[in-house]
Amino acid sequence: MDVEIRGYSPVTDHPACRELWAQQAVADADLYDDDVHEEDPGAGFEEHLTKLNLSGMWVAETKQYVIGLVGLLVDTDFALVRPLVVDREHRDSGVGAALLERASHEGQRRGLTHLRIDVSARNVGGVHAAHDAGFAALSSVTLTKDLRSRRHEWRDGIDLHDRRFEY
Repeated sequence: MDVEIRGYSPVTDHPACRELWAQQAVADADLYDDDVHEEDPGAGFEEHLTKLNLSGMWVAETKQYVIGLVGLLVDTDFALVRPLVVDREHRDSGVGAALLERASHEGQRRGLTHLRIDVSARNVGGVHAAHDAGFAALSSVTLTKDLRSRRHEWRDGIDLHDRRFEY
């Protein structure tokens, strides 16, 4: 499959990227058996576009169809990779790796010291893809305390610093 990674164009790419964002929002909710989906799961894309530290987005395109999206949120000397999303029909085909490579190239070109990426602990494919692309150092851990009466059904199984965590 021939895939081109190019800069995001608001005029031509917005609808496809909003749909990719919506796909990822639903997939993330499904990882936690969360049956509460936003009325418009693509609305988060609009909010993302307003972030002041958004310093670039790139799309993966094949045969005139946008099938992936990656962006960089810069914070001083490092950046957070967000979003990284690949159309569900094109996952495990190297598209995510190509997008991460582009993000890494852009980070180096801008003189950043490192990139970070947040991946849901249950997103096994996402964790593997990020690790395979060189994101192999744990620099921070986000811990969650569930405050709702209807708690998620957390899974047991991750140890860190002699503590057991659900995920």
